[in-house]
Amino acid sequence: MKLKGDVTRRQLAFAVPAALANQVDLVLDEPDAEIEFPAAVTFRRSTLGATTRVEGLLGSGNQVALAWTPRVKRAAEVAATVFVEQASLITIGSGVANVRSTLNF
Repeated sequence: MKLKGDVTRRQLAFAVPAALANQVDLVLDEPDAEIEFPAAVTFRRSTLGATTRVEGLLGSGNQVALAWTPRVKRAAEVAATVFVEQASLITIGSGVANVRSTLNF
């Protein structure tokens, strides 16, 4: 199915046959996605490896509308890389050493 939206938020909408209730089972190729399913009476989300499974129960409507936000990497999962440029000036005189340093991050 064709998805709408952009990298930060994706949307899926399609029609279903008219019925008193419909059950929808979807598998999204996004691990741990945050799901918004306003058309569902109730829904359950579970993560299976690199996918997110959504099981929803719809009322008597004939439209499925679903939106999700892909998982964002948490700070603990990303290694921080810091670059530092250091310059020091050392002055020696009268038995005293003086050091001045500049750090550019």
